[in-house]
Amino acid sequence: MKVDLNTSSPTCSQVDVVAEGIMERLQVVQGRISELSDGRPVLILCVTKGFPAYVTEAAYRAGVRAIGENYVQELSDKFRSTRDLDGLRRHFIGHMQSNKARSLSTMVDVIETISRTSELDRLGKIGFEGDLFLQVKFDRDPGRNGAELSEVPGLKRYGDDLGLKISGLMTVAPVEVPANTLRVFRMLKDLCDEHALQHCSMGMSDDFELAVMAGATEVRLGSALLGHRPNFNPNVTS
Repeated sequence: MKVDLNTSSPTCSQVDVVAEGIMERLQVVQGRISELSDGRPVLILCVTKGFPAYVTEAAYRAGVRAIGENYVQELSDKFRSTRDLDGLRRHFIGHMQSNKARSLSTMVDVIETISRTSELDRLGKIGFEGDLFLQVKFDRDPGRNGAELSEVPGLKRYGDDLGLKISGLMTVAPVEVPANTLRVFRMLKDLCDEHALQHCSMGMSDDFELAVMAGATEVRLGSALLGHRPNFNPNVTS
């Protein structure tokens, strides 16, 4: 059965078909990670951005227990219909706008994109109790979110002083020099070790194998698990 991913109201059998496809791809990814990680546990974060809410349910049926979203409104729309999925952890991996921090804090367990003291201030004021990752950038693209390497120690101390749980680092590999990807991933892992941070989030569908080789504790996968994003438009703004 072929399922139209552009629909927002599939039948139960259609959800089952999508779940079967995700399970098959998940098993392939898990096998590859097992080969490269020497038995080290690696969290597979399923990035459901741009997919209708039922795909989150299908991924859950397939065995996924952590999902990533980039936009607060899209996350909110899906949260209403998937909030009862027991044990499903939600990670926010998009740019956090201060005026949406409070609503975001009620829906997610982890925010992976912290790069400014102002963001930490806001989360401290609302008493966010989840995990926070500092996003680190290794390129000079002014449009890319992330803290410079030199800013990480200060941000970590600032968050600690506010009583926030800074537990990891996250990065996106530079696109302009793909040959540097493995080196960048190893640098992030070294930085995690230097600051005794438990979580190292790096690697996406095209480069997760390099990330696992470098010591990732989490990889963020969209197309590797779900296939290409549909034309579905949830009418969201970030």
